[in-house]
Amino acid sequence: MVEKLNLTKHSGSEDAKSMDVSIVPGTARWLGRGGYGTVAENALRVEHNGQERIVHLALKNYRNYGRANEEKEIEHEFAMYKACKDAGMHVLPTYRIDTNRGIIAMTDFSDGGEYVVFSTPENSSSVPNEKELPKLQHIDNFESFIRSFLQDAKKAADNNIQIYRDAFLFRFLKDGRHRGTLEYVLSDFNNVGVFKKERKNNLCESNLSECRLAVTLFLLTFVEKDAQKELVDTIDKIATTI
Repeated sequence: MVEKLNLTKHSGSEDAKSMDVSIVPGTARWLGRGGYGTVAENALRVEHNGQERIVHLALKNYRNYGRANEEKEIEHEFAMYKACKDAGMHVLPTYRIDTNRGIIAMTDFSDGGEYVVFSTPENSSSVPNEKELPKLQHIDNFESFIRSFLQDAKKAADNNIQIYRDAFLFRFLKDGRHRGTLEYVLSDFNNVGVFKKERKNNLCESNLSECRLAVTLFLLTFVEKDAQKELVDTIDKIATTI
């Protein structure tokens, strides 16, 4: 049986736009599991104006949708995605929702498996330490990456947005080399919130702390041990200028 989705692109409750798609059977590729649901890349068949095309998106499927408060959670995710996008932060370009099924369709940040993707865990004790993980000796763009990353933390605070370490995805190209270029996006908005009365200085300090912890956990997981200290020192140096 072909699964069909009605995906809505929220740009405000009055002008939401929707599209009907069907999941191509047998195309799911596992990406990960979070506190609320599982994520897998799927091929989707899209029909528009009598023409058909196939697109590949990551689908986050809420496990207990219809129970507890998960309907509110999925709407919260959408509201926070829009808030972060409007603030000029790095977010995934595609982010749609099926409110009947409890599914979020978003850009596959692994680009079909071409990139190694790291999702920062909420609990640092759950960082993977498997020996087979690829290790980097050098990150070519680390200074510009960190500056942009920490500036997003400040942008969030300037817009009364609080972010946590587990909101991010990091990626680098899976090409077998020991050096790479690092990229990031905000992708998980369950623990992102807008606080109108929060003092901006306190919020900025909290966001910077969470961002620094997130990228440090990435370094501990994917960078050779002898190269970690120099990169951590770079974080500390740039953080003083933000």
